[in-house]
Amino acid sequence: MKLGTFITHVLAAAATLGVYAIPTQRRPVSETGGGLKVANLSNGLPEDVQTLRRRYESPEAVRPDWPDCPEFNKGSFDIKYPKLYPTSAAWDGNQCVLFIGSQAAPEVIVYDPYNGHVVRVVEIPDIAHNTDYYISSVHWDFYTGLWTFLATSRRAEESGNNHVIKYDVYKNAFIWKVNLKALTSKVGGCYGLETDFEGNTYVACTDGNTIIRILFDGQFPKTWWPEHIDPIDRAIRGLAAIPDSSRLLTHNGEGLIGALDMTMEFGQRLPDWLANTNMMIPDVQGITLPPKYKSHVCLLTSPTQGVQVVEAMGWLWQTEDYLNHRHAVQHTFTVIPPPPAIAAENGYPSDTVQVGSNSIFTLFEYKDGHKNGDESVWHFEDITQAIEQNLALLHGPNGFTGWNDPMIWPDADEIRLKTDLPEGWHLNRGT
Repeated sequence: MKLGTFITHVLAAAATLGVYAIPTQRRPVSETGGGLKVANLSNGLPEDVQTLRRRYESPEAVRPDWPDCPEFNKGSFDIKYPKLYPTSAAWDGNQCVLFIGSQAAPEVIVYDPYNGHVVRVVEIPDIAHNTDYYISSVHWDFYTGLWTFLATSRRAEESGNNHVIKYDVYKNAFIWKVNLKALTSKVGGCYGLETDFEGNTYVACTDGNTIIRILFDGQFPKTWWPEHIDPIDRAIRGLAAIPDSSRLLTHNGEGLIGALDMTMEFGQRLPDWLANTNMMIPDVQGITLPPKYKSHVCLLTSPTQGVQVVEAMGWLWQTEDYLNHRHAVQHTFTVIPPPPAIAAENGYPSDTVQVGSNSIFTLFEYKDGHKNGDESVWHFEDITQAIEQNLALLHGPNGFTGWNDPMIWPDADEIRLKTDLPEGWHLNRGT
């Protein structure tokens, strides 16, 4: 039994005995009233470090059924908000709302897709209304429910200002803010964000090809990988952590996926790059692991080609599985192009996000920050059906609920999929 599964069973038993109760009630974002509360940001420390640490160590941090928001079945949708120009988006699995970073202004929009309206605008102290900044990335920590924002200066190459901000949506308060300029002036082009099960924050920066780690309390930002900012074999272009795991996925900008071990100290070895079976796109920017597919499907976003749908065929994003004598590879099943109307508006795909428990969407940026069309309407394209029509995932009566455990021969030339499936199931075969 896996450690995470064992812990889940122990917690469930404890809850049954009345030791504690895992909270199940959700508080809508719109109900959190009051003005914006700001924690002690002057020295980068949260108001109560011990309280934050307890949030990571508490039983509530274990979320075996994430996410459990209602299904979202409305298909593609438009967000109406003046000059939003979305750069990145992430789903809050507790509040069941969408957080969207803005390229035009340094603010984060909180959107309720079920009811179709904006429920909050998050403004960051000392950055809000400063047009020199924009929000380049947003990330939800599924262990604690906290949010991380990345505010990047439009002149980051000159100033070095890249601010990482930790935000508590429940208290509508900021916990800490760290300027990466204090770390090194060689770091820039920071876009990817992730967190691990200890509350540490990881930032991927393309200028310098580095990953920076910040401790859970906002202290000691340091270049986590590589140990020294030197030329490396492949670039770092984005981050996606596997929940309840120590593996941190990245990609090299050319569609090749690798994994790092978040339990390792600074300057660890090179990523565990997977072999590729059939396709690599040379200008990949974004990487996501939609929770719907239990970390087996990775979406890579190319501004010129669209969304590349990649599966880990064999062991989960590891090149070797010595126990079963298998080699894992990454296999592309399809590439989803953007709608022609987006290109006509000067747009291109920039990222993907899961909304609700079942639907995947592409969001779009615009060349030179200019849209040919209505600057108050922003399109999110539903690509769920396009993803799933070719996947080699098990499809049961209640939807995608398992993985078929494909067998990979050591030479990775032949992919053999089991076909002895339970009644009522069928296998979507890849081409």
